[in-house]
Amino acid sequence: MKNRENRHLLKNSLYILSVLLVSLLFGFPHLIGLIKNDPYIPTVVVDVVPISFDENHYAARIYKSFATGRLVSDAYTYEYRDSPYVLPSISTLILGFLARSFGSVQNLFIAADFLFPPLNFIVISLFVYAFTKHRLLSLIGSWFVLLHIEIMNW
Repeated sequence: MKNRENRHLLKNSLYILSVLLVSLLFGFPHLIGLIKNDPYIPTVVVDVVPISFDENHYAARIYKSFATGRLVSDAYTYEYRDSPYVLPSISTLILGFLARSFGSVQNLFIAADFLFPPLNFIVISLFVYAFTKHRLLSLIGSWFVLLHIEIMNW
């Protein structure tokens, strides 16, 4: 009975360690940016984060939603700022409200890189476990999927 409890504790410890490691791995570029750059702005990417799609694509929309508190039609072109909203993107509104709770859009991007990848890791792990019923395999599968996605983005 004691041996079974030790194995259960070890597997839970591996999950907790993995979640913390994923958070650190995806948030690490921000730590480097905070150390290297005096005024660090994560939405302006220069020699800090090799992948800047989120920062370049979503930051303007999220900031506009953060500033106005409503859905954004076009945050990129001044002439179209008041045009009707065509593509519903509730995510920018949600992230705009989250940016208010974090204090700024820049803080949101830093927090998101520490919070969302571990949440993805947990969801992927639960999904793999639902199919395999093997905890270690779900842990390995989650690492594989997250790292594969990250490597493919580079």
